[in-house]
Amino acid sequence: MAGFYPSVYVGAPWWFLDAPDAIRRWRSSVSETAGMSRTSGFIDDTRALCSIPARHDMARRLDAGYLAGLVADHRLEEDEAAEAVVDLVRGRPTEVFGL
Repeated sequence: MAGFYPSVYVGAPWWFLDAPDAIRRWRSSVSETAGMSRTSGFIDDTRALCSIPARHDMARRLDAGYLAGLVADHRLEEDEAAEAVVDLVRGRPTEVFGL
């Protein structure tokens, strides 16, 4: 739906998935179908307030790793990946949540 409807975004399923391999599979399948620009960026709940910085760090690393894989496979240029990783952290949440 997010790949078609302009008002629909895909949020990261952090409420259900904390495992790096599961998040990698999620990123790969969602990005292939809806594109990275249709995701909301990393959002979190406060069920474990002290773990939020670690979870954000892991999310950024997994997204950077996914983009690095696209660069290594020559599916994305390095400068495009650098722009995309900043957009995932700053641009997506700002646009989606009107910040």
